[in-house]
Amino acid sequence: MSLTPAGQRYYEKIASALQQIADAGHELTPGGTARWLKIMVVPAFAKRWLMPRLEALLEQRPGLKIAIEPNPTFEAVDGQRADLGIAYGLPGQYGRRTITLLHPNVFPVCSPAYLAAHGPLAGPKELATHKLIHVDDGEWWNAWLAALGCPLRVSSEVLYISNDHALSMAEKGHGIALANEVLVHQELAAGSLVRALPLQAPLERYQALLPPGPHSTDVEWFIDWLSAELRREFPELA
Repeated sequence: MSLTPAGQRYYEKIASALQQIADAGHELTPGGTARWLKIMVVPAFAKRWLMPRLEALLEQRPGLKIAIEPNPTFEAVDGQRADLGIAYGLPGQYGRRTITLLHPNVFPVCSPAYLAAHGPLAGPKELATHKLIHVDDGEWWNAWLAALGCPLRVSSEVLYISNDHALSMAEKGHGIALANEVLVHQELAAGSLVRALPLQAPLERYQALLPPGPHSTDVEWFIDWLSAELRREFPELA
């Protein structure tokens, strides 16, 4: 898969921005011996869920410093590069050294203005007449439609590097994007996004990926913290 020039520019911008936020978080760490925890994360989860909780996380683990590498396509973690990864994919996609964190539902979202101008939608087949926002060549939309038993198949002429960019386009009224509860919980509550259809299906799972070999107590603590926070915020998905 090749990125559009706009997608590549977006990836470069978000990678820099997320690293700056992580660097700022390092300054919040209390004194003492610093212990670095290097995490590779899919960008949308990093920006929309993990980053807003970074300060509280560091307060609970004195001496810990976190370096975050946003990466939308990794399927394994090299221990020389990161201590763990947080990925979003299917069971078995990342090998055996994985821990399932959450299995959220996937559903279509759009801006209230878009729905007012182009809706309501009576069913998933009507998506064929709408502007769909893609993060791949149509595979994710088609997997979601198939999970609903809908025969419609779609394809993409333009794709975006991450779900975060796709959801930002949806918020601006440019069409309908797929999302899950973790990524758009706040936007749905605030009303900047609405569900385009009252249909949903669980597809991928958030998973913690471990590199080969032993891992530190900080890695164990972080995974426990991450699992507990996700279960607390989304108890219906635990």
